Amino acid sequence: MQKLRVLNSRFVRPKNFSADKFLKGSFGAFSGDNPIEIRIWFDSFAARLVQERIWHQSQEIRRLPKDEIELKPTLTSTVEILRWILSWGNHAKALAPAELVKAVAETLEATARHYRVA
Repeated sequence: MQKLRVLNSRFVRPKNFSADKFLKGSFGAFSGDNPIEIRIWFDSFAARLVQERIWHQSQEIRRLPKDEIELKPTLTSTVEILRWILSWGNHAKALAPAELVKAVAETLEATARHYRVA
C-alpha cells in the first residue's frame, strides 16, 4: 500500500444486510446474482474424499458405477469452484455448465504450455 490516509468517515453496514444470505451461493467469498447449476464428475479415488464432507449447502451427490460420483452444487459464481476442480487433477472433470467446462479446458491448456519441452 502506498499513500495511506486515515479518513474521518466510517462504514455503516445496512441494517438488513446478512453475510450468510449474501454468500449463500458462493463457494467461498465470490458470489454473483444468478444461480448456476454445476456438475462435476469424480473418479473413485476422489469420490471417497469428496463424500466425507459438505462442500456447499446446496450440494447433491449422485452415485455412479465403479464407485464414481457426480457432485451437483448450485452456486452464483464459478471463480472458486474452477480452482477447486483443478486442484483434483485428473480425478475430477467439470461437466456443466459449458462456460465452466471451457474455462477449465483453457486453464489446463495454458498451464500445459508452461511445461512444453522444446
